[in-house]
Amino acid sequence: MKLPVSVWLLCGAVALPGCASLPPERGYRETRDLVADRVRAPMAAARSTSAPDPVEGDLSLDRAIALTLQGHPRVRSAMADIGIARSELDEARRLPNPEFGVSRQRSDEGGHRFTRRLGWDIADALMLRARTRLAEGGLDQAQFEAAEQVVDLVAEVERAWIEAVAAHQVAAMRGLVSRAAKASSSLAERFFAAGNISALQLEHERAAATRASLEAARADVQAMATRLRLASLTGAAVESAWRLPTSLPLPQPDALQPDEVVELAMTQRLDLAAARRSLALHDDALALTRRWRWLGTVHLEYEREREADGVQLSGPGLSLQLPIFNQGQPAVARASSERDRAQAHLDLLLAQTIEESRAGLAAMRARAGMIDRYREALVPGRERIVELTQRRFDFMLVGAFDLLATKQMQYDTYQAYLESVRDYWTARSSLRRVVGGRLPDDGVAAGESSAIDYMLPTEDDSGTPVHRHGSAPGAAHGSMHQGSHGAQSNRSGADTATNTQAGSAQDSGHASHHGEAGHQHGAVSEGVQAHAEDRDDDGRQRAEGRAHHDAHHHGAGHAPDGANASGREPRS
Repeated sequence: MKLPVSVWLLCGAVALPGCASLPPERGYRETRDLVADRVRAPMAAARSTSAPDPVEGDLSLDRAIALTLQGHPRVRSAMADIGIARSELDEARRLPNPEFGVSRQRSDEGGHRFTRRLGWDIADALMLRARTRLAEGGLDQAQFEAAEQVVDLVAEVERAWIEAVAAHQVAAMRGLVSRAAKASSSLAERFFAAGNISALQLEHERAAATRASLEAARADVQAMATRLRLASLTGAAVESAWRLPTSLPLPQPDALQPDEVVELAMTQRLDLAAARRSLALHDDALALTRRWRWLGTVHLEYEREREADGVQLSGPGLSLQLPIFNQGQPAVARASSERDRAQAHLDLLLAQTIEESRAGLAAMRARAGMIDRYREALVPGRERIVELTQRRFDFMLVGAFDLLATKQMQYDTYQAYLESVRDYWTARSSLRRVVGGRLPDDGVAAGESSAIDYMLPTEDDSGTPVHRHGSAPGAAHGSMHQGSHGAQSNRSGADTATNTQAGSAQDSGHASHHGEAGHQHGAVSEGVQAHAEDRDDDGRQRAEGRAHHDAHHHGAGHAPDGANASGREPRS
């Protein structure tokens, strides 16, 4: 079938623009830029599915985020959504294919008629520009949604990292408390064998050691669970020799205002951007539906027919759908309802954003206030109670059970203090997620660490608890993000031995053993007096250490995204 040249030229002129392919990075590059504006670590340009390299050494928050962005399944899924939106745009930019038909008919006299037909849907071609515009808007919306998924994942990694650091810190403290209680129990057994203490006091010491070991085991389980969670998110093998910082920094004074946080959320949140883009697309779709409601299918045809007698007939044709029974009312109603639903979704997100922004800021500040109360009142108060109870115990005014209960409450206070620091950074991470990215005070240098080493005794080379004298709080700091040298936990793989950083309060069993023995043997009585004097000296030095630590607290501190962590060498 020979078509006129003008028909071929028309088809070629219309079809060529639809054959142009999309740039290879269209959509992917914009998504990476959206993520980079809101998180510290950039996304990798390559969308690789290969296994990541083994992770060793210090695992700072920045490194954990970078590992996650390299190839986490949720990142790949988000980028696959971009690929789907790209394909939809590519399809929308292309013209519909022409239709070709052939028919052969035979007459009773033995002749036949041969017909060839070429058709094309003009209505689809007329909607090409509008269809392309809607598909481009769909790609923009997909970029916002994919970037939001990645930012959500980064926030989840940040929370998991904070919880892992805090859990390892608590486990280290509980582990040293357990070892101190075990040493005290062993000493009590020797005293009991020598007849220096009663069976009741021995059982108190054994019960205290058992309780301390159970608390340490519980803390180890929690530390391993947080390590597994972080390893799952980052792709780091849990048995690899990667280490976490030993402590979180203290809160930083913030000058954020509720209105400022709300305004920041309105401009940064990707779900709001996606909802606004969706509403704009539905407005456009509703306008197009109303404009073209009368247009059905319109086919332009060219047909050539050869009769049985050899005569050939050829010429163009046109077929269209008549809007008699359906004038497009259902399509208009559907487009209008979809537009109303998009508007309602946006209004709901706006209301939630205002509520969550104000509530998130209030929660973060409340957590910071709780830490101040722990540091300024509860922790020093518990230490003073233990000190006074110890003195009364030395003069046999209270029993060993009272002293052990008092020290157990002191340990619980230390753990609650560490968990309050964790809760602050978790609340700050949640606020950062609520505003859709970075906070205005992100990047401010951090100061003091939340470590409680200076409050507690340490161990000598034999593992026996001894007092720490003159330990300056906050003496060493490392970058929480970049990793500090010697400030990481020695936990590797399944080994959750608590041989780092936090220590134990002075073991009550020593005073119990010495106090009882001092009333039965004169030589031991002198040792009790010397022991009490050492304890008084240590109490004064710890109080001086706290005063020095608090003097640095109110002007420093920062979040894990630009922060410094405690940089204390792990004890071997």
